[in-house]
Amino acid sequence: MRIYKLWPLLVLIVFLILIDQLMKGYFQSNFLPNEKVSVIAGFFQLTYFVETSHSKYQSLLFLWLPMFCMAMTFRQLWRDILVKPKIIILSYSFLIGGAGGNLLDRKLFGHIVGCFDFYYQSTHLPILNFSDLCIIFASLVLLTAKLISLKKIS
Repeated sequence: MRIYKLWPLLVLIVFLILIDQLMKGYFQSNFLPNEKVSVIAGFFQLTYFVETSHSKYQSLLFLWLPMFCMAMTFRQLWRDILVKPKIIILSYSFLIGGAGGNLLDRKLFGHIVGCFDFYYQSTHLPILNFSDLCIIFASLVLLTAKLISLKKIS
């Protein structure tokens, strides 16, 4: 029974990684490095930014840490697939897909492409990509679910 519920989630994970790679490919093909296109003035712009790690140890950390996190999240997904609400299970898939997209970039290209730049006046958040947004979304859903469950207990 568990394996039948897992297949759609594996398809979702591959789909998220594919979207991420297509978006990064689009920016690499159609933007010059650090080129910016304003979408919402004063808040959001599209840009082509390449994030590289500078030391050998940093590179190893950014390769092994996502693999470990993906393995632990997949383990949790396997354990919870029959008992947790669907939104939690989907969040695990988004975490794995997001980590997988960034891991693929680091492994294949040695860098990660960022394209979403959120800012206010001269203060910019780190430049994000689709994988980062998947990870943020999943983390917020899981955090909210945990806070709701803690509130129900008390």
